[in-house]
Amino acid sequence: ELKTMIQKSIDLEHQVHDLEFKCDELISEKSKLIEEQSNISSLIMSHTENALKFESIMKDTKNNLEICEKEVEELKIKMNECNQQMQQLNNQKTNINKLIFENQLKTKELNQSINNLKQLIQQTSVNIHDTLNNNNWLENEEKNFNSSGSVYNFSILNIKEVKDKLEWLEVSEKKLSRTINTRSMNLLSQAEEKYNDLVRKKKIVESDRKKIELIIHDLDIKKNEALKTSSIKVNSDFGSIFSTLLPGANAKLCPIENKNVLI
Repeated sequence: ELKTMIQKSIDLEHQVHDLEFKCDELISEKSKLIEEQSNISSLIMSHTENALKFESIMKDTKNNLEICEKEVEELKIKMNECNQQMQQLNNQKTNINKLIFENQLKTKELNQSINNLKQLIQQTSVNIHDTLNNNNWLENEEKNFNSSGSVYNFSILNIKEVKDKLEWLEVSEKKLSRTINTRSMNLLSQAEEKYNDLVRKKKIVESDRKKIELIIHDLDIKKNEALKTSSIKVNSDFGSIFSTLLPGANAKLCPIENKNVLI
C-alpha cells in the first residue's frame, strides 16, 4: 500500500511537471500570438495609411483631370468662336472685294462717259471748223448768229454748260476713285488684320490644347502607376498578414475576369 501511494505520488509529480511544461508552452505561445497580433496591427495600420495616401492621390488626380477636361472644353468653345469669326471675316472680305469690283466697274463706266463727252466736244469743234472752212457764206450770216428768232440761234447749245459738266465729271471721277479706293483698302486692311489676329489666337488655343492633352496623358500614366504600386503593396501586406495567421498561406487581390487592376 505504501508502494502504491509512492507510485501515485510519483505519477502526480510527473503530471505536475507535464502541466508546468504545457503551461510554459502556452505562455510562450501566448507571447508569440501577442507579438504577431502587434505585427498584424502594425501591418493593418500601415496598409490603412497607404490606402489613405492612395485615396488622396486619386482624389487630387481626379480633380486635376476634371480641371484639365474643363479647360479643354473651354478651348474647344474658343476655337469654335474663332472659326465663326474667321468665317465672318472671310464673308466680309468677299463683300469688300465685290464692292471694290463694282466700284471699279462704275469708275470704268464714268471714265467711258467722260471720254465719250471729250470725243463729242472734239468732234464738234472739228465739225465747226470744217463747216466754217467749207461754207464761206457763214461769214456773211455771222451777224445773225445767236439772234433771237434766227435760225442761227446757237445759244440753246450752251457750250459753257457742257464744259462745266465735263469738268464736274472729271473732278467727281477723281474724288470718287480716291474715296472708293481709300475706303475699300481700309476696310480690306482691317479685315485682313482681324483675320490674321484670329489665326494667331487660334494657333495659341491649339497649342494650349495640346499642352493640356499632354498633361492629361501624364496624369493618366501617374494614376496608373499609383494604382499598380498600391495594388502590389496591398497584395504584399495581405500576404504577410495571412502568412502570419496561417503559416504557408497567402492571399492577394485579383482583378475581375477580363479586367485589370485599374478597372
